[in-house]
Amino acid sequence: MDPEINRAIPILTGLGCSYKCTFCENALLGHKHFSMSADDVMEQILYYKENFNIDSFAFFDEDFFHDKKRLFQLIELLEKHDLGIKWGAQSRANYIRSRYIDAGVLKRLAAAGCVRISMGVESGAPRMLKKIKKGLTREMVLNAAEIAKDSSIYFSYSFIVQLPGETRYEFLQTFDLIHKLQTTKKNSFVSAIHYYLSYPGTPLSLEMEEEHGIKLEGQLSFEDFALYDLKEYNSLVNPQPAAMDMVRECALFHFRHREYVFNFENALRSPLRLTKLIYPYIFRIIGNIRYHFNFYYLPFEIYFDRGIKRVMGK
Repeated sequence: MDPEINRAIPILTGLGCSYKCTFCENALLGHKHFSMSADDVMEQILYYKENFNIDSFAFFDEDFFHDKKRLFQLIELLEKHDLGIKWGAQSRANYIRSRYIDAGVLKRLAAAGCVRISMGVESGAPRMLKKIKKGLTREMVLNAAEIAKDSSIYFSYSFIVQLPGETRYEFLQTFDLIHKLQTTKKNSFVSAIHYYLSYPGTPLSLEMEEEHGIKLEGQLSFEDFALYDLKEYNSLVNPQPAAMDMVRECALFHFRHREYVFNFENALRSPLRLTKLIYPYIFRIIGNIRYHFNFYYLPFEIYFDRGIKRVMGK
């Protein structure tokens, strides 16, 4: 939590995305992108700032930096008004490059109040990125981190695992990319690792329907579709083993423990509390070692964790 932020608000200045990711619901909307002008965006910012003392904005556009002309106009307006606000937005990693958002533009963005740029990278596996038609390569994402490594703007990344046909090696390629990104740009973090969920009608779902001999379209009425369980649909078009293999589970296990904060002062107040807190701390140390070497085999600590939970009745 930033102590300098008093009042924050989400704001939407554009709809849709023009890219063609096959897993995304935007594929059902014709891949069109619409956005407000820079003047209109600035008018909204001024309105909320002057009338409600809002000093922080989270732009919820899926592709905030899509329009180059609009972005540079907005930067100029923010520089002109100098409101002292802070804001964050979503971007594609390939926009952070020498001919668009380079180190100089990042410096202007930071001076204009930008504190965070969020990116959906989805996978660290080249084959998976091609499969979902992300329009990104590992090299593009790493280049973005390299360009921005000295910028004060935080980068956050989100990923998707268990994509159709993803192998264990490809799963671990994602964690390898995470390690390289955070090593390159220190003020960056992973905001989420999602499990892939198929949306009916998207190109990737239709591809998986054909592969598994499923035909959803025409079999359900509109009312039935509204009540359809997407998890059930996902299990049909993207079946996964009953239990994730231990190497993959180990990588996810330690991802969840890496940000664990150990409160030693609190722990000393109760032996039981100390016991409950010290195990995650130990797991964090092990996880940092595994993360550093990108080694998730022989996950003895997961079995130990399960044993402790059984003993404690969880």
